[in-house]
This record gives sequence, C-alpha cells and structure tokens, in this order.
Amino acid sequence: MYADPYYSLNNLHIPDTLCRMDWWYRIAFDAPQDTDAADFDLLLNGINYKAEVWLNGVRLGTMAGAFKRGVFPTKGLLKKNGKNILAVHILPSNNPGIPHEQNIASFGPNGGSLCLDGPTFISSEGWDWIPGMRDRNIGIWQDVKLIKTNKIKIQDPFVITDLPLPDTTYADLTIQTTLVNVTGQPQQVTLTGKIENITFTKEVSLAKNEQKEITLSGDEFKQLRMQKPRLWWPNGYGAQHLYTLELAVKQGNETLQVQTIRFGVREFSYEFMAQSQAKENVRFNYSPTDARDAGKPLFNYKEAVTLTNTNYPDIAIPTFEEGAEKYIQRLTEEKDNPYLTILVNGKRIFL
Repeated sequence: MYADPYYSLNNLHIPDTLCRMDWWYRIAFDAPQDTDAADFDLLLNGINYKAEVWLNGVRLGTMAGAFKRGVFPTKGLLKKNGKNILAVHILPSNNPGIPHEQNIASFGPNGGSLCLDGPTFISSEGWDWIPGMRDRNIGIWQDVKLIKTNKIKIQDPFVITDLPLPDTTYADLTIQTTLVNVTGQPQQVTLTGKIENITFTKEVSLAKNEQKEITLSGDEFKQLRMQKPRLWWPNGYGAQHLYTLELAVKQGNETLQVQTIRFGVREFSYEFMAQSQAKENVRFNYSPTDARDAGKPLFNYKEAVTLTNTNYPDIAIPTFEEGAEKYIQRLTEEKDNPYLTILVNGKRIFL
C-alpha cells in the first residue's frame, strides 16, 4: 500500500490515521493430530497495543499493554476435522499523540503523550529529529503458537550466567522456571534439562493447582559450572555464541511438556558513582549477578545527590542503601567520573 517507510522521507507520506484504526488479523489452520491426547494453550508472544482474541467464534479474552504477551487455554474449542479460525482484533493505544515533524534545528516533544501508555513507546511518536511511526508499531509482534499442555506447564524458563570476572574460563549457570499443575490432583514429576553435554534431573512434587518456582544451581548440580564457555559479545566485539537449553517434564515414561530456549553466556557489569552513607562520592564496579543474595535495591535514586565543587557540576548520583558497599569494587581509575560505563564480560563497551 505504501512505499518503504525506511527509505528517504517516505514515512512522512503515510497517513497518521493508521495509529487510530482497528485492525483484524485472521488465519485458518488445521488442528494438531494429537488433539485428543492433550490440551493446548494459544500463545501470543507480543501484542501492541490492545487485542481481543477469538478462536472459532469464541472470544478467548483480551490483553492490553506495549508488546504484551498473552496465554489463552483452548480446551474444547479446537476442531479435529476441518479448519480452525483464529482472529485477533488489534486496537490502538489510548494516547497515540500527534507527531511533531522535527528537523535538526527544531526538536520535538520526545515521545509526547504516547509515553503515558508505557516507556516502550517513547520513540514511536518521534524523538528529537526522528519522525513518528505512522501506525505507532501496533499489531502482532513475535510468534503466535499452540503449546501442548498435559497436566503440567513449564513457564518462563530463564538462564542466569555468572562469570568470575575478570576470569572468563568458566561460568556458573542458574536455571529458573515455573511449573504449574493444571489438574485438581497432586502430581509427582521429573524435571530434566540438557545443555550440550550437561544434563540434570530433579524430582518435583506439586499440590493440586499449585504453581511452583524451581531454581537449579551449582549448589545442587555441580555440572552447572560450565568450563571454557563460548562467550556472547556485542556486535563488533566478538561472536554472538548461543547455547540451547531443553527442559522437559516427565511422569514415568510419558513426556508431559518440552520447552527449549536459547541463551548467551555473558555478564553485564557497570562502573558509576554513588554517595556512601559517610557522604563520600565513590566510583565503583558493580555486577548484579554478584548481588543476587541482597534481596533488596542497593541504590537509592529518590534521594539522589547533586554534585557540587567538581568538574561535573549539576550531575545527580544515587546514594548507597545500607549494606550496599559489600557488593561493589571501589575504583581508583577515573574516580571523579560520575558517568555510567557499561561492561560486557569485563570489557568496556563504547556506546
């Protein structure tokens, strides 16, 4: 319908009405062959901004928010024979705003009213001299899938990789996920995992309708200390090596559900400045993975302090919460520099 919006000034010729319209997405598909053997959830991995979800004429539910994920049970609705019809009704955000068509001499309001619907929208309405996106990025983002469920669901698997910086010869892996018993009966299951030649198994008991968070770490599974990991680096600093984690829930010889995710072995750390409880301005290195046992925020931005009598006047820095200095490494290099430096795998990254 329109010329490529990423080329030249084509974007300015697309009508701004696109962000104020409803949109329908529709697809016909065959049900999986094992429909009788299991139930399925419909997964929408990203919707922007509001949606009504319909399957075979039945409204499964609604969702709202910037790039939100939604999961809807389909029990009793999938047709084994004949086509199934999935329809997603997309509605615009509450505050689409009016783009200010900026130029190098006249900046705009940087996001404007669209920020009211979430910070992910800030640039969609325009930023400095970047014109607004005409549809404000509404629509279907990422995957739409049917996920087989059978007694137990695996939700939100996540891998934390902790390097003993500056050493990168090994990494400690921590795997977190949630198991959900969708039955009205207690269940005893086995959670298994595999990352290349690393395998692990954990027995889990779930009460009826229980949702339980599971953590697998090197304290319990020594094999989760990965030797000589292939690191993930930002573009230009090295390769983006990825590993695959496969998690499965089994009951006897039956596999109830399998989920796979990709992850990179890398650690973010930060150099910045905060004021100690002794009123001393401290520049330090901080790695969140080294402070997971803190259980509370370490830096207080509500009580930020404005620097005076320095080479960086009028810069505000946070203050340390009690006990925060246990988790930091004081720096002598550039100790008067209040600005944030981001490091990946212990290397400073130019931003």
